[in-house]
Order: sequence, then C-alpha cells, then structure tokens
Amino acid sequence: MKKQQHHYVYYCSQGELGYIGVRSCFCSPEKDLRYMGSSLDREFKPDRKFIIKEYPTREEAQRGESGLHRLFRVRASTHFVNKSPTCKQILAIGPDGVELRFYSLKDAANSLEMTASSLSGWAKCGKPISRGNRKGWVIKYVEGC
Repeated sequence: MKKQQHHYVYYCSQGELGYIGVRSCFCSPEKDLRYMGSSLDREFKPDRKFIIKEYPTREEAQRGESGLHRLFRVRASTHFVNKSPTCKQILAIGPDGVELRFYSLKDAANSLEMTASSLSGWAKCGKPISRGNRKGWVIKYVEGC
C-alpha cells in the first residue's frame, strides 16, 4: 500500500523572528515534530512550529505559502527570515497584449496547453514563442511580492 503524502504550510519562530514555509512528508503534519523549517539563515534556530493549513496537493500548498508571503511581505519584513523568492509568478503576455498571471508552473502549463518544461524554457530565454498554438506569446518570471 502506497503511503499518503501530506502537504502543509507552517510558521516557525525563534524569539521575535519568524519563517513561513511549505512542507511535504509521509507522516501527519502534527507528528512532523523534528522538521523546523528550511531557512537559509544559519543563525535562525526555531523552537516553535505551528501548522497553518494542510492541503491536498503540493501545488496548492505552495500557492498558500506564496499568498501568505505576499500578505505579510516577508521579503521586506525584518520579522521574517524568508529571503527566497517564493512569490515568483509566471506572466504570459499574448500577441494582443492580454496578460495572464499564474502562481505555479503547472497551472500556467495547463492553462496555456503547454508542457511545464517547454513553458519554463520559453520563460528563461525571454523570447516570444515561435511555434505551436501560443505563437507570439511571451512568458516571463516576475516577482509577485
């Protein structure tokens, strides 16, 4: 029997400093006690963790995390040690100027009827798509926070 993976958004803290993150594990989030975050700040050693919300998929959990990062402006705040750009969005601009924003590569790929790897490649090169049903579209990564 395949183990069920759990996906959740959490907040951990040390004194006045905090961190909002996303985690996937095979145990229930309440039993995932040893995991205290993935902050790149080596001085940050959290001693408390709170489960904010559990999600059915990793993508939904990442959207939840990004939403909280935007809400609390974590990259600009002195309270949060989060510094990674989890608020990155995908911006798709059509030849007619229409703009579509997505919070995950998977959502963008599904909506634009492209593979995620193809979409990512076009976003990295910054040139208009030269073939297929999205010819002329420009795909970019942009900061969302």
